[in-house]
Amino acid sequence: VSVPQVHKRWYMVHWLLAEALGDCVGILPLGRKRYKSGKTRARTQVFKLEFNDWAEVSRSVRHDVDFLKACGLCDYSLIIGSLSEKVKDNGDLPVFPGGMFGRQPYIIRRGEWMIAYYVGIIDFLQGWTTGKKVAHVIKVGFAPKPISTIQPEEYAAQFLEANEKRFEALPMREIPPGGTESFK
Repeated sequence: VSVPQVHKRWYMVHWLLAEALGDCVGILPLGRKRYKSGKTRARTQVFKLEFNDWAEVSRSVRHDVDFLKACGLCDYSLIIGSLSEKVKDNGDLPVFPGGMFGRQPYIIRRGEWMIAYYVGIIDFLQGWTTGKKVAHVIKVGFAPKPISTIQPEEYAAQFLEANEKRFEALPMREIPPGGTESFK
């Protein structure tokens, strides 16, 4: 099955121009418009985590980004999966599948709903090549800011800054003396 490309590449100059001009000539495919809309929404989405989970996610992402930067890599992305399920009528909490690493999933309660988040870094791990340098020069003039085709050190700093805004720590809950933490 062939899937039409909607991810903009630097050589899709007509897409760059159309987006810079607001697509006044109507050449952007619907799939590209949906992709861009989803990407824009993803940049502004905020995920609320329990304080300890927020601290762990922040620490883990920082550690992974430091490793990727030391390897001279860029073009990675944060992926966040979520599952939500209602608390049962009898008060039983849903059980979510475990993640591959760490304490995942990170679970919060919102009213009668439980939400499980799974967090990771994915994508093509690419070095700072001549092709990336050419793409950078083109994107400086046309791409929305902040541009993502930048040197690995800058990319790492931009990635961490964006992800500091992506997660919000919920206030810590009191645990009764001798008690255990509960979502109820």
